Amino acid sequence: MARACRIAIPALERDDTRVAITNQSGQASPEDETYQVTIKYLVTRSSGEELRRSVECLYETHTGFSAADRLIQVTGFSGQLSDVRLYMLRRFWLKAREGSLEDPEPVAGQSRAFEIGLPLAYIAQQALNALPLAAIYGLLAVSYSLIYGLVGRINLAFGEMAALGSYAAVITLLTFAGPFPLLTAAIAILAAVYAAALHGAVLSRLVFLPLSRATGQQALVGTIGLAVFLQEYLRLTQGNEQRWSAPLFHTPMALARANDFIVTVSPVVILVSVIGLCV
Repeated sequence: MARACRIAIPALERDDTRVAITNQSGQASPEDETYQVTIKYLVTRSSGEELRRSVECLYETHTGFSAADRLIQVTGFSGQLSDVRLYMLRRFWLKAREGSLEDPEPVAGQSRAFEIGLPLAYIAQQALNALPLAAIYGLLAVSYSLIYGLVGRINLAFGEMAALGSYAAVITLLTFAGPFPLLTAAIAILAAVYAAALHGAVLSRLVFLPLSRATGQQALVGTIGLAVFLQEYLRLTQGNEQRWSAPLFHTPMALARANDFIVTVSPVVILVSVIGLCV
């Protein structure tokens, strides 16, 4: 809703202006099932003149349509839009591709990010993108090493075991998603540990203990067969369609910029990277 309200600002201003967001806030009204977003911004004209303005967007909250469809009132610097102008704004600007590209600040803190060169910005963004994946790979590598050090066996089905825990975490997130993301994340972690431990205990009895005295590559081949079995087990029990969980701590923040290229990071990237490094 805040993004739709920001996109409306260029449609209310003249073409020779540059818009910089200074503050945005929202307030719910449960009595009449509405939500009001207030955006404060700074307008800079081509002549150098600067003006501080604000826009208020009122949305319905009881409908399941997009933010553009739920927008019922817009009040800008020149007053409240008429019903005709509001319809035109919603139909031919907010829902159009041209309008969606006119968000004056698609990333929080974009206008306050410091300028760096484009090559450095690109390298920084790729490094930030790689951090959470590197943390997860590092955890898997440590786990492989621990298992080999304990039992002297290479378990090639370890990735599937990790996927079992991941499925349990995603299902938990989908089931308990709500206003308490930290509690939901903690429950998801516990569910992942429980699911992986339970399956590990069963598979140890059925696969690894019978092969504990085997020689040569029998145990290694057994883990390959176990990996294939677990892949089919997940496909049959969970399906192979895509499933989307509610994003947690996923709002991007601007760190730096090179003209229109914004270097961003989200809290979940920082959280996963720090936890991986600590572990």
